[in-house]
Amino acid sequence: MPKHLAVAITALALVLPAGAAMAAENAFTDLDLKGCAVTDSAPPDGDENGKPEPYAWRCKGYGSWNVFIAEGDLRAGVAFSRARRFEDDYHYFPKFSVTGPKVEWRGPRRGNAIVPEAAIFRYIWSVDGRKGSVLAIARLGRDATDTCVFGYVDAVANPDANALAARVADEEAVRWVCNGNSPKWYGKVGEDFR
Repeated sequence: MPKHLAVAITALALVLPAGAAMAAENAFTDLDLKGCAVTDSAPPDGDENGKPEPYAWRCKGYGSWNVFIAEGDLRAGVAFSRARRFEDDYHYFPKFSVTGPKVEWRGPRRGNAIVPEAAIFRYIWSVDGRKGSVLAIARLGRDATDTCVFGYVDAVANPDANALAARVADEEAVRWVCNGNSPKWYGKVGEDFR
């Protein structure tokens, strides 16, 4: 390698912060339960002989990732896994909610594909006539112990909510330690969450 090229590469490495060598890119997948595989069903509450109704689904994510959705107590639960079955805890939003129609996957590009390090999805919530939406940010790790929802962005209180969630995903996901703590709020937070 020519000496001037080696010096330039070394200088560039000193200027770039750790983890900044590969910029994050994104891809989107649909999150429509009509196109997802039912993984669990049960008779309606109070009707032991009723026809089972689905309450959990596996939706195709990006690459080898799956998005698991569960509904219970009028709340949507979400989990990410490379496995075809999910047996661990779902992340439930604390208000009555459903999921939005898309998942954004973020990570560095390697070859023709993105290697997802984070995912962003939307909870659409309503309580007592009030409604809104929150972007949830998940770290995508090796397995269930280091894959978790770690951040929220109030999409009503922040006019730049999508850009803020993308920045948080890119800067925080790889450093986040999934340890069972509640997700952290980023940006402005509306009165419903204070």
